[in-house]
Amino acid sequence: MTIENSSLIIKWGFDLTNFKPNGFQQTLKQLGITEDSLTEEFRNDLNGVQYRRSFVWHGQNIKIVTVNNPISGEYAQINRRENDKDYASYIGIEGRADQVKKAVELIHEQSDFIKDESPLTRDFI
Repeated sequence: MTIENSSLIIKWGFDLTNFKPNGFQQTLKQLGITEDSLTEEFRNDLNGVQYRRSFVWHGQNIKIVTVNNPISGEYAQINRRENDKDYASYIGIEGRADQVKKAVELIHEQSDFIKDESPLTRDFI
């Protein structure tokens, strides 16, 4: 897939993704995203009850959202499972096309397992 217009805003998604040791940190570093840019977003169910969080890293012209925090190993649903470092679970990426394309390439390089991916959409998160 060729993405020519670097100012175009696009999305990309990955299903169940496991990084090589410190692979996520390397991905962030090469994208110019600092680990302390992390914020958490919470989602509510249909009854308004908070049930899941996402971890969001913010860079210039890009954001990466994961269900699991691959740096700390924290899972989205608190106390539901053991910490699992380097496991991101679902990943969503949004941003300028050139940045997203670079992130996709880095995720492929730095991961040892990707179940599936959704080019140009965030099907999984």
